[in-house]
Amino acid sequence: MLYYFYVLTSSDKPDDIRYVGVTTAKLNQRLSGHRYNAHHENKRSQPVHKWMWKKYQEGFDIIMKQIDCCEKDMWEVTEKKWVKYYR
Repeated sequence: MLYYFYVLTSSDKPDDIRYVGVTTAKLNQRLSGHRYNAHHENKRSQPVHKWMWKKYQEGFDIIMKQIDCCEKDMWEVTEKKWVKYYR
C-alpha cells in the first residue's frame, strides 16, 4: 500500500503552504473529503477546514499538490520530514 503526501494551498497564494497531509486514498478523493468538511459547519472543527472555508468565501480555490509517496513502513518518518520542511 502506498501513502501519498500532499500540501494544500489557495489560488490567491499558491506558494503559501497551509497544510501537509497524508492519505492512502486517491488525492482527488481526499480533497473531496476536505472540501466536504469545510462546507459543513458541524464538520469544520479543524483549523485546515476553517481556513478552507474562509478561502472559499473569499472566492478562491484550494489547490492540492502531491509532494511524495512511500510504502507503509516509511510513512511516519516521511510525514515528519515534510512537516518539518514546511514549518
